[in-house]
Amino acid sequence: RTADLKRSNEDLESFAALWQAYTSGVLIVAATGDHSAALPSARQPANVPFVLGVGGSTWEDRFWDTSVSCMSGTNGSTLGARQIDVTAPASGGVVTTFHYPNPNGFGLYAATSGQCSAAAALVTGAAGYLQSYAREQSPLRRYLLPDELAGILTASARAYRLDPTNGATCPSNLCPREMYGSGVTDLENARLSLQ
Repeated sequence: RTADLKRSNEDLESFAALWQAYTSGVLIVAATGDHSAALPSARQPANVPFVLGVGGSTWEDRFWDTSVSCMSGTNGSTLGARQIDVTAPASGGVVTTFHYPNPNGFGLYAATSGQCSAAAALVTGAAGYLQSYAREQSPLRRYLLPDELAGILTASARAYRLDPTNGATCPSNLCPREMYGSGVTDLENARLSLQ
């Protein structure tokens, strides 16, 4: 019971910090987590209403799920209600600047093979670019509010190449279409919406 109370206090503190950032004009972008749940389940902070939750896609604009299932697997995007808003590439040679001695021949940089954290980083970069573009080059000439920026990113996303609910291992009663977000982040579409 003490552990539950401690966790509850930690959750409240985390939410308060997120709320403070959001009300200060910051768009919070969070990875939904890597595919590890036996059933769709919400992951914090991606499921917080004012946080932009990011799942993974492939470079071919497919929802990324290495286990070909919307549920239990070792990688992929963890699904849950009100969690994934958009996706971005999370598989196939996303190069990071994480500096470490890599034994696989990539020198001092790592090539990720699929983590939602990489997808969230790409969406964060897109959001930063759009914020700068809105302020400096678009007719708006102002900073975007967090909800405006999130709305532009979700509304301008590309459709998935294949409907992720069509697979036999993704029953729509457990993983309805809305769990997969609006699609794949498209920076060019988003920028065009600001012109």
